[in-house]
Amino acid sequence: MKDQLGLFLSIYFSDIESIKKLLNSKEDLLFTVNVPEGYFAWQSGEFRISAVEIILMTLDCWDDLKKASKLEGDLRIKPEKIYLSTLQSLQFVTQKFPELKTKTIAYENYIGLSYALLPDEEYFTENEFEEYLLEGYKRVDLELINAGARKNIKKVRHLMELGANPMIDPDDKTDDSLILTILSDAEAFNLITYLEYYQQFIESGKKSFKGEDIYPMISHLYTAASSSKLYKLISSFTR
Repeated sequence: MKDQLGLFLSIYFSDIESIKKLLNSKEDLLFTVNVPEGYFAWQSGEFRISAVEIILMTLDCWDDLKKASKLEGDLRIKPEKIYLSTLQSLQFVTQKFPELKTKTIAYENYIGLSYALLPDEEYFTENEFEEYLLEGYKRVDLELINAGARKNIKKVRHLMELGANPMIDPDDKTDDSLILTILSDAEAFNLITYLEYYQQFIESGKKSFKGEDIYPMISHLYTAASSSKLYKLISSFTR
């Protein structure tokens, strides 16, 4: 990963001109990321993620702001320009290597990046799930919360198509949406740190980043992007 740090940063910040200079082969587009010690969500000390997946995450993260010429709070960050550069990055990479072309990312495969759940862990434990069923909550509605928390977009879409109701909060016994709250809070928290990386990039450039920054950088991007995409997906069924 150390040898590809420059290319990773170019992909992460949608620096299309640097991507064109640094990208030599298809193998360059697969990053091996070291997992920090103590992160038990991963079964090994590293995982692999592709540049295309990072680009797709970036598009999902900026989707709500893609028409904004500037970012309130930091006028140096220009969402519309970033979004367009990210689209150009995706186009360049997939034209150079057509076999990598894809429109979706399996966010559930990277749930370890969210800091929230272990590989075999659900938001509701088995006992909690059964208890809520006895209280009268529908299985499909509880499964929606578990699927959303695990960032499983395909399953969330399926459950919503089956008629799942996101407007429940079994924990607090209200008609508020627990899953939308989980997603909204996760997006807001992680977006703050993600934008701080952009501020660092603008102020100090790529040389200010080190190899050990890669894991948290991907983690905050992943959580903000997947939470935003799921929030919009669920909300689209409630309009």
